[in-house]
Amino acid sequence: MPRIPSWFVVLAALAAAPSARAEDAAGSPPPDGPAAPAEAPAGAPDAGAARKAFDQAEVLREEGKWKEAAKAYGKSLDADEGQFLVHVRYQQVVALSGAKAELPAEYDEIVKQRPNDPAAKLHRLRLEPPAVRVATIAPLLKAKPGDAMMLLELGRAQLVLGDAPAAKKALESAFAIAPTLADVLTLSCEALRRAGDVDGARTRLENVVKATPDAYDAVLALARLQLAEGKAAEARERAEGVLTMRPSYVAALLVKAEAASRLDKPEDARGALDAALRINPEHTDAMLAAADLAAKVGTKEALETGINLYKKALALPGVDQLHGLYGLGWAYERQGMFKEAGEMYREANGLAPSDAGIVNSVGVMLLKQKSFQASLVQFRKAVDLDPKSPEAYLNIAVVAEQQSDWAEAIKQYQKVLSMKGQENNVRALLNCAFDHEALSQYKKAEELLVRVRQIRPDDADVAVFHGDNLFFQKKWKPSVKAYQDAVKLDEKNRFAWRGLGFSLSQDGKTDDALEALLKAKALKPDDPPTLIVLGDIYYLDKQDLQKALENYEAYVKAGGTNPDVPTIIENIKNELAGPK
Repeated sequence: MPRIPSWFVVLAALAAAPSARAEDAAGSPPPDGPAAPAEAPAGAPDAGAARKAFDQAEVLREEGKWKEAAKAYGKSLDADEGQFLVHVRYQQVVALSGAKAELPAEYDEIVKQRPNDPAAKLHRLRLEPPAVRVATIAPLLKAKPGDAMMLLELGRAQLVLGDAPAAKKALESAFAIAPTLADVLTLSCEALRRAGDVDGARTRLENVVKATPDAYDAVLALARLQLAEGKAAEARERAEGVLTMRPSYVAALLVKAEAASRLDKPEDARGALDAALRINPEHTDAMLAAADLAAKVGTKEALETGINLYKKALALPGVDQLHGLYGLGWAYERQGMFKEAGEMYREANGLAPSDAGIVNSVGVMLLKQKSFQASLVQFRKAVDLDPKSPEAYLNIAVVAEQQSDWAEAIKQYQKVLSMKGQENNVRALLNCAFDHEALSQYKKAEELLVRVRQIRPDDADVAVFHGDNLFFQKKWKPSVKAYQDAVKLDEKNRFAWRGLGFSLSQDGKTDDALEALLKAKALKPDDPPTLIVLGDIYYLDKQDLQKALENYEAYVKAGGTNPDVPTIIENIKNELAGPK
C-alpha cells in the first residue's frame, strides 16, 4: 500500500521564491545518520536513489533554493523514508519556502498511518512551539534516557527558548551517544557557545575539521564562531575554504562578506554578496546583507540602493521581517525621512516588543520630529525593558536639554556614568559638562572635561572644549595652554585658533592674539566672533583704522548683531575722512 500522503502533496503550496532562515538551525546530515529510531517504510529502501536525491537537495539548499530543495529531499525520503535527519532537513526547507503551515497536516497523516512509530511522533512534534516540545519530550526521556534523537530534539527546542544551560546538558548527552551526527555536532557546539564555553565549542569543531578537513559545515560553523569572537581574518579564510569545496554555498559567501566588511574591505564584501545573488537572485539573507552594506556607505545613492533592496526582500515570503524592517528604518533615518523611519521601527517593535533598542529607536525618531513628550514615553519604556542599557538614559537627557532642563539632563548623564563599564562614556561626560556650564557650574564641568581629555588625549575638539571652559573661568594662561594643545593636534581647527586668540588677547599678548585670530579668519572668513575681536584689536590696540573698519564691516556683513558696531564703523569713517 503506498505511503500516504505523498511527499509531493505539500509542494503544490510552496511559494515561488525562497525565503529566510528557519526557526531552528542544524548542520547537514548524511541520509543515513546513526542512532535514528527505526521507521516502518512502505517499501524496500533504495539507498542509491536516496543518496542521489539527497546530494541534489544539499546543493539546492546551499544555493538557498528552498522549494527545489524540498522536492529533492522529498524524493530522498520516497526512496528511503527511514532517514531521521532528512525529515529534519525537509521540514526546514519547506518552512523556509514559506509553506510551513502545510506541514502539520502532512505529518498528522504520517502519525495516523504509523501510530506506534516514535520517530513519526518526533517529526510531528518538531512542528510544535518549542515550549510544547520541551514539555512533551522531557517525560519521554525518563523512559528512554539514552535516545539520541529525543535528546537532540530536546536540545534544539531549548536553544530556541534561550535556555542554553539546559540545551547544553541535553546536547552533550546526545553528543556522547552520536558524536558524528551533523546536527548533534552543530547544535552541541552552539549550546556550548551560548552557555559561555566558547573554548569548548571551538575545540570540538577544530577536532572535527582536523580529522575530516572536507567536513564543510563544521568548517563553516567554526568560521561563524570566529566571527562571533571578532576574528574576522580567520573567519574569512575558513569561509573561503568552504567555497573551494562548495562554490555555490550562499551561507559561506555571507560569512565571507561579513568578515570582509569587518576587515574594512567593502569591495570584497560586495563581491561576495554579488556572487551570492548571482547564484540565487532572491536569496533574502543575501539581499538583506547587501542592503546593510549599501546603507552603511551612507551616501544618498547608496542609501537608495539599500532601501530598494530592503523593500524587495520584505516582499518575499518568509524573509526575516525584523531585520528587514529595522534596516529599512535605519536607512530612512539616515536619509532624514524621520516619519517613514519611525513607521518602520514601530513595525519592527510589533515583532519584538521587548527589544529595548528598537523601542529606543522609535523614541529617537519622535525626538527628531520635536515630539518631546511622545519620545520621552518611548525612552522610559526602553529603560523599563533594559535598565542597564545607557542609550535610553542618554536620550532622556537630550529631551531635557531641548526643554532647557539642565539639572534633569545632568541627572540622567550621572545615571549612565554610574553604570558598570560606562565610567568613560564620552557622550555622557561631554554633554554633562556642557549642561553644568549652562548652569554656570564651570568647575564641575572642568572636572568632567579633564576626564575626557585623559580618555581622548589626541582629540583636538576635546582640547578646545577644555580651553573654552577655562576661558569662561577667566583662567587665561591655562586656557591658552589648552588651545595650544588643540592647534598642535589639528592646525586646521578654527575654533582652536579663535579660542587661542581670545585668550591671548585677554592675557595682554596682543601680537600673538592677532596672529592666532588671523589664522582663524583664514579658515573661516565670515565668522562673526573672530571678526569683531579682530576689529577691536586693530581699533583699540593697533590703532589701524583701515583694518579695523575692514573687519567691523565684514562682521556686519556676516550677520553680526552687536548694536555698538554700526556706531563704531561710523566713527572710524569720520576719522578716516578727517576734519570737514
